Amino acid sequence: ILHDGRIAYGSTGGIAIFDPSALSDGNAIQRPEQPMVISGISLDSRNLPLPMKNLSDSHLDLHHDDFGIEIHFSSILASFNAADNYVYELNRNGRLLSQSVTSEGKAAFAFLGPGDYQFKVAPTTERYDYNVTPGVLTFTIPYPPFRSPFAYAVYLILFIAAMWAYIRFRQQSVEKLARTERQLKVMG
Repeated sequence: ILHDGRIAYGSTGGIAIFDPSALSDGNAIQRPEQPMVISGISLDSRNLPLPMKNLSDSHLDLHHDDFGIEIHFSSILASFNAADNYVYELNRNGRLLSQSVTSEGKAAFAFLGPGDYQFKVAPTTERYDYNVTPGVLTFTIPYPPFRSPFAYAVYLILFIAAMWAYIRFRQQSVEKLARTERQLKVMG
């Protein structure tokens, strides 16, 4: 380190001197952005017809009985080698459900409950020639019709109505029996 803050170092080609303060963000070269590609989605429960395009920033509405979702992704960079990894996370209703690192270019989830999901994937290593933006896919799995919150509310209302009807019927039976006993006492 020189007295003016510059750094000097030697190499086989001579001495190199540079000023670290010249490496500010304002002088940095803008690297082109390359989006992460979500290339396909498959289900074990049925065939999912999807267009042949980047599915990143897309939304899917799945069925309540869909299972075995597999999401395929790639950075589509020639300089990205097979030893590099991807990190992905799956969030349901804003809460982290799963997070992992893989080198396979796919993530599989056997059974997912009802909710709103967000799948996000990005490479774990930074590429020096591109900024790879994360790929994001959202999808919704609805409640089964007879297990939805609305269905449970209907079940509760029906149960309360049945209990009320039983108690009311029982109370009327007791009142009728009491009237009959009073009439028998008066007559007898």
